[in-house]
Amino acid sequence: MSPKQDGVVELTKDLKGINLRDAPNAVKEHQKKSSKWSTISAPSSTRPSSQQGNDHLEGSPKSTRIPYTSFLHTSIRSFPTKSPADIFYESKEVALFTDSQLYAATRKDVVPNLKKDISHLYESPLLEARKLKTPYLGHDLFSNIAELVPMTISELDSVAPCISYIEDWRLNNPGKPFKIGKKFTVVTTRHHIVDLTMHPFDRRNKHKSLIATYMGNGFISLSRNPKYDHQISKEGIYSGDPNIKKICYSGFELENCLTENTKNSRSNASKCPVFSIVESKLSEDIGLLMRCEMDAFNPVSKTNTELKCFGPLSMQNSNHRKKLLKTWIQTGLLPNSDIMIGLRDSYSGQLLDIQWCSRESLFRKINHPGLPLNKKEMNYNAKVAVEWCNHCIKSTCDLVEANISHYNCDKPESFEINIDANGTIIITKLITIPRNVEIFKT
Repeated sequence: MSPKQDGVVELTKDLKGINLRDAPNAVKEHQKKSSKWSTISAPSSTRPSSQQGNDHLEGSPKSTRIPYTSFLHTSIRSFPTKSPADIFYESKEVALFTDSQLYAATRKDVVPNLKKDISHLYESPLLEARKLKTPYLGHDLFSNIAELVPMTISELDSVAPCISYIEDWRLNNPGKPFKIGKKFTVVTTRHHIVDLTMHPFDRRNKHKSLIATYMGNGFISLSRNPKYDHQISKEGIYSGDPNIKKICYSGFELENCLTENTKNSRSNASKCPVFSIVESKLSEDIGLLMRCEMDAFNPVSKTNTELKCFGPLSMQNSNHRKKLLKTWIQTGLLPNSDIMIGLRDSYSGQLLDIQWCSRESLFRKINHPGLPLNKKEMNYNAKVAVEWCNHCIKSTCDLVEANISHYNCDKPESFEINIDANGTIIITKLITIPRNVEIFKT
């Protein structure tokens, strides 16, 4: 899971004009006529500025792209009465990982558990729920900030838990090949999939970039693009702005407030992170192995609980709908999840309320026909988000397949994957493997 940066970003000015991705639904006749693939030679003058001067790039690289017009999606005005249950058609927790150790998925004792009274919120009527959460209201969510030791950028991006799981699986299944999809297995952290999925829903996010490394035998690993480390090091919990840092920290303090310490807790403010290893299938050909950071486990409902800390929410506020859509996506990538939201006073940092919601109820909050239509950000339509997520993953696999030297190659090959402001997905082959990519055997 990405650092607790929800609630940090302020509303920004609207972009001038509407590009292709802003349209409620692409004209189907035009989409049919548009080719799915286009391959062009990209001279340095026409390549994105982020690619120029990168010493990883080959000379005069050939960029293969999938245009936005190939993305067929539901109308942004469509409001299904029932939430899509899952983002992928098959998904399961297969292991837990914490403090450099792998555990069975059933070992929920290594996950921070919700405190007993809070764990009953999900099933309590309004009056009873008020009694359960009253002892926590007024808690200072800005306290203990000096004790926080956040994960480093490298730790945040690491797929070491996934690699550990693959190695353990092979030890227990000698001679058998590990694969989730028949053709490709994408190894990644959850936040990369969340960031890709949120791209069309954020006008400020003009450009998204990742490194995709083909390890051989159908394995593709997604990593951060180190060219943008300087940006990450100034954002969210890493920000030098004390106000932004406090707001981001409030999510960590909410976890400290609502969960029991476990045997792997290092201190009150800096718990050893716990990750769920999840196997998912986009199709029979494409599978994913994801590292998902876990906030808490509810021992009463037996569900994984995502803890979020926001200022008072208004569904009329487009930025708030965006935050909740992101939360809905995050919980959809970790099976059997619900959500606990802590509402804080924006100035004092006091905890004002605690609200539990299921993915189904969160879906209805975001996708309500009575809310203002936001064409520029795809109306925060959750079904479109699922379709875009699937499109991004499949397109990445298709582009890697088209550009690798050989499917069974034994030498890793890295590619820069870029999504521009218009939703075009572009791949550029790199001549070297970026230093942050974790290499593993296939």
